[in-house]
Amino acid sequence: MKIPKLWFIVPGVIVLIALISWGIYSLAGLAGQPEESPINAIPDNTALIIKINKPGNLWEELNRSNLIWKSLSHYPAVRLLKNEFHLFDSISRRNEKISGVLQRYNLIITITLSGRTRFGAVFITSAPGSDPVQAVDAFAKELFGDSARITLSPYASTSIHRLQAGEKSVPFYYATVKGVFIGSFFADLVKKSIDRLTFNRPALQVSGFQKVEAASGKKADANIYLNYRMMALALSKISRTENHMALIQLARLGSWSGMDVIIKKDELLMNGFTLADDTTLHYLNLFTGQEPQADELSVIVPQNIAWFSFLGWGDLTSYFERLDLRNRQDELEAGNQNALTLMNAKYRFSLSDFFLPWMGKQAIVFAQETDSGQGSDRVYAAFQVRDSVLAVSLLDSLRTRMGLKKDSLKYKGFRIIGLHYSKILQNLFGSLFDPAGQAYITFLNHNLVFGHDPQAIKFLIDEYISGYTLGKDKDFIDFKGKLSPKSNIFVYFNTLHAQGALKRMMDDPLLSTLHPWLDSLKKFHPAGIQYSSREDMFYTSLFIGYTPKLQKEGPLRWKAKLDSTITGGPQILNTMAKTDPTILVRDTLNNLYQYGADGILRWRLHFMGKILSRIKPVLLPGNDTLFYFFNTDSHLYLVRSDGQPAHDYPMRFPIPATNSLAVVNLNKQGDYRVFVAFNDKRIYQFDLQGHSVISWERPLMKAEIRYPVEYIVSNHKDFFFIRDKENNLMITDRQGRQRVRVGPLFRPAEHSAIYPVSMAQNGLFVTTGISGKLNFIQENGKTVEISLGKFSNQHWFFNENVMGNIIPEYIIIDKNKIYYYNRSNKLIYSYVFRREITRAPFVLHDRLNNTAMIGVTIPETGELFLFDSKGYYPMEPGIDGTTPFEIGHLDDDNSFNLVVGSGSYLKNYHIPSR
Repeated sequence: MKIPKLWFIVPGVIVLIALISWGIYSLAGLAGQPEESPINAIPDNTALIIKINKPGNLWEELNRSNLIWKSLSHYPAVRLLKNEFHLFDSISRRNEKISGVLQRYNLIITITLSGRTRFGAVFITSAPGSDPVQAVDAFAKELFGDSARITLSPYASTSIHRLQAGEKSVPFYYATVKGVFIGSFFADLVKKSIDRLTFNRPALQVSGFQKVEAASGKKADANIYLNYRMMALALSKISRTENHMALIQLARLGSWSGMDVIIKKDELLMNGFTLADDTTLHYLNLFTGQEPQADELSVIVPQNIAWFSFLGWGDLTSYFERLDLRNRQDELEAGNQNALTLMNAKYRFSLSDFFLPWMGKQAIVFAQETDSGQGSDRVYAAFQVRDSVLAVSLLDSLRTRMGLKKDSLKYKGFRIIGLHYSKILQNLFGSLFDPAGQAYITFLNHNLVFGHDPQAIKFLIDEYISGYTLGKDKDFIDFKGKLSPKSNIFVYFNTLHAQGALKRMMDDPLLSTLHPWLDSLKKFHPAGIQYSSREDMFYTSLFIGYTPKLQKEGPLRWKAKLDSTITGGPQILNTMAKTDPTILVRDTLNNLYQYGADGILRWRLHFMGKILSRIKPVLLPGNDTLFYFFNTDSHLYLVRSDGQPAHDYPMRFPIPATNSLAVVNLNKQGDYRVFVAFNDKRIYQFDLQGHSVISWERPLMKAEIRYPVEYIVSNHKDFFFIRDKENNLMITDRQGRQRVRVGPLFRPAEHSAIYPVSMAQNGLFVTTGISGKLNFIQENGKTVEISLGKFSNQHWFFNENVMGNIIPEYIIIDKNKIYYYNRSNKLIYSYVFRREITRAPFVLHDRLNNTAMIGVTIPETGELFLFDSKGYYPMEPGIDGTTPFEIGHLDDDNSFNLVVGSGSYLKNYHIPSR
């Protein structure tokens, strides 16, 4: 694969900036008022300027809580640097004057061209006072002890000091001029800075730097200024030769960027402006005045891509006019015609005429690394489309004009068209599109996608159907929330899936140096940069994240991909009476899957209509194999655990069902009865043969019944609880006759189940009312209310044995809190979530310990929460999902397995018991 030109280089530059800005510390002078601004001492031919505001404070903060700095400190070279800085810091704190300077004045670090081929660092800060050089000499001797040797060489109106800290150390040169301290490991760079101050000719006065510097914030942790032309030259020293054309594109992106840096413990944020003041040279000028666009194309981009580059236009006609003028200017300078002009002349057309009429305002190029890692990556280009019919027609006309063949095929309802283009996209839109496949097209979410071959397009279709795209990824959504909502250019880079690209960006010496640490670089992700047109400059946003855990999937045992998005939640059930645990899961296409504990698919069945109920396992008399009961709105199913339907099943309902079935084993003798509601507002009872039980009187409710029937035995009596969608409650006996007549005004809360109560005087059953009060139901129908606190009408209530005691606890979840109450109505535990709970919590049973646990899923973020007798159950980072989850024992040990759905993926995690 070719490197995607400057779009990979820009994030790489920012990573380099971050490492330098956190890794460098410097000498400084005495307190007092400086005579000259340190900015004026910056030499010409500077690629990068880092201004650290109050470096003493920043150093202290980095050491105390910054995870990125702590991670870098584990690398040998950085650890050595940190130790030296620590020595410097401890000595400077004992020197009140030096410490005062570090707390008061800013430190400027530049990366500047030294001689003709090398780049070196220059350290500049204020050093006012009567004799700052003497103070610096004294400090150096204190820092390095007797091994320090200092020699002087006169230069201009001052002297350059040469500090040799040890026999094998690299000499450090420094001087002070007009209250400014200048230091470098390159003597010529110190001389260049002295010249700027001595002759009053600041190098940056006419370079555009002053404009972005004036827009910078003064309260940021640091400010970074990037000279694109010189930075491209600097990177060429550490990049492979084949990347140098990309660096030329970087040099032509703009003139200067100036950004404020905000350093968080696991994030690096930069915001500022970029100047593109050469209308014929700088690429960004193509977007001047173009309205930034909100990214709508990431919904078709797979989650595990290495990078993407997004382009947004407000006026495509204006953009193509500027592009045409730019191409003509390039031709005049080069003295020959470019590829687009040659193509237009050869075929006697204007290529833009085949794109402009149907294109929308967005385009994107994205790449996914393949397992080979040898440059055979899948690279795609996609365009927003205003008229898909017109797009196909014009592109087919273009194919005909060029004399190319055509073929097509269908895949999962999508048409893949082979146009067999080559060099079309890069000729029209530039080198960014060079690596993108162009031979085949298809439409995803009304967007036109180009790819290399049918297999590449099929992969994209599979990922799109499964929902495994960036637009649905919680990490990417959070990442986008930290950047501007709209942009003209948006580059995204993910080191987790871009190791090959990183290696191809570096020359061999640098790669061999960094090779032991390349895997650790995966922690620094994601990274993104945006450019948005704002009057005469471009607003620029950059973000670099840090994820300490390399294993994003956490302790993942395996994951399996279904045909479509998982619905409901997976269930861990046995196939035999007490052995062979398996996982049952269903999807939105009404398929039911069974997976073994090893993650291998055992069978898949398709059913008529949406499955309404959870799977109910039953052990029929005379069998050692379990059967599974469930229903749709039209059928009742009984399936053997090997996937074979039971005799006479499925049974078709006479009218549509409205609720999930309930299966009751009357007398615990295998006399199973099935209770289900139909849309006539009645509850029906069936036996195992699918016959309606005549003795059941089919109770009638006032409204449609959506809740499953609840069955409780108390005092050797059967109680059936029936609720309709308006929460009217009827309690019947085994014949369906009303056994308990509760008050007409009593309504259970919408999300509250009904539980039996043992050893209690208030009633036989307990639930909660709309206000969240406990409601005890007595056999005569009277209710007793007890208040535990103030809760909303959307709370959830459980009465489960969480603590492992004989008497279960009251569990209430409301908004963003969970509460445990004991039988004395005393609060014994609570937990506050960061977000409100919107999906129903659920009960999980640890059958080995005979206790219950509470599960909570936050689908917006994919976070999973588990609560047991000790409250919050900590799980490793990376365990996530979007469906209710199940806990069970799939492995041979006593540890737990957590199975959960995420899009179209079923995931099995290992979590230790405690």
